[in-house]
Amino acid sequence: MDLEEHICDIIQKEYDFGQVKSLSKEMIGDTNKNFIAVCEKDDNECEWFIKQYENTKTQNEIIYEHAFMHYFNKRADGRIQSPIVIPNKHGETWVYNKWNGNMNYYAVFDMMKGLQTYSWINNQLSETAFISCSESTAKFHSWAYGFISPDGIIPNTPNIQDQLDIWYKEIQFFLQNIKGKSFCKLFYDYWDRNLDDLKKQVMFCKKEFGRYNQKLPKCIIHGDLNPSNMMFDEKDHVTHIFDFEWVHENIRIYDIAWVAHQTLSSWDESHLGQMSLEKLCSFLSIYNKTIVNFNGPLSPLTLEESEIFPISIIAVCIKIVRDFISYIYYEPDKNVLKWYFSSIKYLYIMHFCNSNYCEIQKSARDSIISW
Repeated sequence: MDLEEHICDIIQKEYDFGQVKSLSKEMIGDTNKNFIAVCEKDDNECEWFIKQYENTKTQNEIIYEHAFMHYFNKRADGRIQSPIVIPNKHGETWVYNKWNGNMNYYAVFDMMKGLQTYSWINNQLSETAFISCSESTAKFHSWAYGFISPDGIIPNTPNIQDQLDIWYKEIQFFLQNIKGKSFCKLFYDYWDRNLDDLKKQVMFCKKEFGRYNQKLPKCIIHGDLNPSNMMFDEKDHVTHIFDFEWVHENIRIYDIAWVAHQTLSSWDESHLGQMSLEKLCSFLSIYNKTIVNFNGPLSPLTLEESEIFPISIIAVCIKIVRDFISYIYYEPDKNVLKWYFSSIKYLYIMHFCNSNYCEIQKSARDSIISW
């Protein structure tokens, strides 16, 4: 039985959707496998989004993610939407099933209606989309605020300082295990040459986070907020935020650094990894304005957050490089050149932050002064 047949079998046995008419694989997503099923029941057709989680996913992580989605949808109340997870016949929001020798979790969601106009690669946002992306980041943090883990389940996510060590050790491990494989040679050689540079970036980040970490506000963060995980309407306003697998409580500035650099960093080969400092200040100012207008428990960016902002961008880039190298390790026959060329950009972003450290801090400070 191939995976598509297995997915159809799960839908037929575990959900009350009627007959599966068709199943197509979605190419979005880098770790999970996603499908769209068309089902017919009582002469009515409905589309459903099915996710096969990677087999390292735990039940507690699934419970946490799905509980957060329910909380966020209730708080946002349709102003920005996220997927709705659909319970199965037993009332659970997941199915745990074996395929190809591995146990995986599966979940079904309603189909989101919107446009995936932009992505982390196609990040040339219109002015309207740029403003809406920043506003939506602030709205996400505001509506996510107050979420309490169900039954005391807390994601096992260390602080950023400790994660930096973990990420670097994982990068070393992954590189060592792809060494000597011909299809990975270009990738391996590049990152083997730049491993010392990466280590210096890690040590620099750890030192600076050590100075500021206790002073940095925390909230529920998305962990992968970027234009790829947003849907837009015809007028370029954000209508949906999705992909909540990395949601957890951590320092807020890490999340803002993630979405800001994914929105602003250039893919142009003559300006690879560079960001407009003026637009960076504008992005943060819009975030601050939206937070103020919410009049909620979160404040605009603090001075400490502005000081640590370039370090936060570097830390995000280290995490992304770690992820790209892990994709080569786990699926060496898939998208090697994509991850190779993409990973180079994130080293360029680190160097841009090194070279423009004080200027990035000033842009962040200026966004505070405007409020």
